[in-house]
Amino acid sequence: MRKLSEDMIMLANEIGLTEELIQKGVEQTLRIAKEKELDLSENVLVGFDMNGPMTATWDASLRPRPGVPKGVLTLHGIPKTILSGWDITTIENFLYKKMGFEDMNNFFIVGELGAVYKHKGETIEPNPVPEEDVIKLWHNIFEGVAEENLKIAVQGNISSSVGDIYMEAESPSRGNLQDHFLVKNKDVWTRDIYNSLGDGFEYKDGKIEFKPTDENVKKLYEVLSRKYTLQSVRFEKKGEKLYLWRDKNDKEDFNLKEMEKIARKIIPDEWEIDPNNDYCVDFKRKSIEIDKEYTANLLAKKIFQEKDYVITNVGDKPGDILRGENTINYPQFGTKAQVYCEKEGIPHIPVVHAGDYSMILAEAIRISKGG
Repeated sequence: MRKLSEDMIMLANEIGLTEELIQKGVEQTLRIAKEKELDLSENVLVGFDMNGPMTATWDASLRPRPGVPKGVLTLHGIPKTILSGWDITTIENFLYKKMGFEDMNNFFIVGELGAVYKHKGETIEPNPVPEEDVIKLWHNIFEGVAEENLKIAVQGNISSSVGDIYMEAESPSRGNLQDHFLVKNKDVWTRDIYNSLGDGFEYKDGKIEFKPTDENVKKLYEVLSRKYTLQSVRFEKKGEKLYLWRDKNDKEDFNLKEMEKIARKIIPDEWEIDPNNDYCVDFKRKSIEIDKEYTANLLAKKIFQEKDYVITNVGDKPGDILRGENTINYPQFGTKAQVYCEKEGIPHIPVVHAGDYSMILAEAIRISKGG
């Protein structure tokens, strides 16, 4: 086995990793590639889950983990893609502003749990859901949180088959939405939201009053997800009418167990839910064939023009693990993703974060090319 390049050894020391960790990861990668008869010398798409490998899971400020940006840069010229539940706007902001990447020609995006992907400036939703099903979903959500007098924020998803809401998640000790770039330093008032809604809504005593008709539900969802993305509003129900208003104060006694319980109650059975530690719940339509791997393959076929290819991924959840014969997995140490791989007998290389993952792949690809 060839030793690591001097540059890689220096970088490992600089960002707090060991030479031995990277060396072992390279050896494991090359062994798995050989066993699965995968060619790492060309056509490799390197995937990255965001929360966990690249940034913290409990915080919406999206600060990169120390060493991750420098580690990812070792994959210069190699096609890369985010494989995340976040929306496209948030992912692009993370890559450009948080990670500081200027050249995005080789960084693609699969967002919203695989419901959308972006390739050469075009955003594509492979499998949309009928509008009436989406309206039913958000009708249930708005009515449900109103009955519980809960505060939610809506993620700015483009797709119809995947959604995401935060619950009581504005303060630093919770989801820290107040530090998300779409929310930070933006003063949004209840009347601002009201002025964007139009007919069917009334402004009374500092609150917005409306009947949850299909038309009103559609308007409200579009305003909260598109214009006032991730701006938290509290709901309540009185009789047949719902009310909402801006509220920056969280219910501090509201916990993650309650969040999951309420999500299962208010989100229709046709949708699968995925609770997260930053007080948000992802949900996707069960009958629609989408996940990160499915859409990553659609993207790879566009990038490599139907040639044989390999997809790798790093993540912290079972949903980040790829199952195809053309894949190699890198779960984070001690996470549910690693437990899942061990339980299912899936070959894998455990890593600390996206930094050592990138360095391991960069070296493995270099060696495979004869470098």
